Amino acid sequence: MLKRNCTRLVVAAILLATPSTALAQLPQPPRPPQPPSPLQQQQARINQIQAAAVAQIEALLSPEQQNQYKSARRRGAGIVEGLNEVQNLSEDQRTDINEITRKTSRQILNLLPSPRR
Repeated sequence: MLKRNCTRLVVAAILLATPSTALAQLPQPPRPPQPPSPLQQQQARINQIQAAAVAQIEALLSPEQQNQYKSARRRGAGIVEGLNEVQNLSEDQRTDINEITRKTSRQILNLLPSPRR
């Protein structure tokens, strides 16, 4: 009986002295990156379309108007809503901006699945 207790103590001492990393499982190899889901791809494309629209709109604005627009966008205004704070838009600017927003809307709508009938 004493011999069995001594054996248990020796085993316990060995286990306590062994570094825990030696007892841990080997690390698993890193998983390969997953391709983006269709929803993530769609959202990325929408972001690209919107960024292009903002760049086109800003190109039509004077430096002062660009500052007003960027300021409104930083405060959380949407692409179109930000234009409400831009002063002195000419009729040509308004026409061009309307065309950009219509085109952008069409592009985004074309990405969305059509409703089932």
